[in-house]
Amino acid sequence: MTLVPRRLVKGDTIGIVSPASPFPAWFPRRFARSVSNLESKGYKVKLGPHVRDKLGHKAGNKEDRLSDLHEMYRDKSVRLLMTTLGGYNSNELLDDLDYDLVRRNPKGLIGYSDITALHLAIHSKTGLTSFYGPHLMSQLVNSPTFFRILWSVLRSWSVKPVQQVGLSLPRSGLKRGWNTIKKMIGLDQ
Repeated sequence: MTLVPRRLVKGDTIGIVSPASPFPAWFPRRFARSVSNLESKGYKVKLGPHVRDKLGHKAGNKEDRLSDLHEMYRDKSVRLLMTTLGGYNSNELLDDLDYDLVRRNPKGLIGYSDITALHLAIHSKTGLTSFYGPHLMSQLVNSPTFFRILWSVLRSWSVKPVQQVGLSLPRSGLKRGWNTIKKMIGLDQ
């Protein structure tokens, strides 16, 4: 069974979590600018209590990172979870993530890189659709054009392609490659 989270609308609350590396601790001004950017677009922001934590190369200890994820899934006002950045360590959370809580409170999750482990585990255990796309602190989130495309997808949950991309893939031993047109929805930087 596939679960699809409710569409995002302006005024909704976006929960910010750091399940991987401690980028908000390393780059506090960039973090603050990124939060302000979301708020300036008409969204409310709720920060996980441990979003700025740092424990070596981790965004705090495993229990606190899990607690932030669980709190965001429990909070009825939060409509989308957005990660600060990827890096390392999300895989530590997979065995202890409360998948029943996630299933009962289906919300979008957006992030990429190390967050892919969370996307795959959540979908595998719950059937919940999530979004492989930019983190809060990604440069592209602060690009007006990219921001417009990203939020149009999140507000419509569209699976139609944002644009078509022509790919040229070389084949070993041939003088020329072959072309194909594929449709992509992945939002990466």
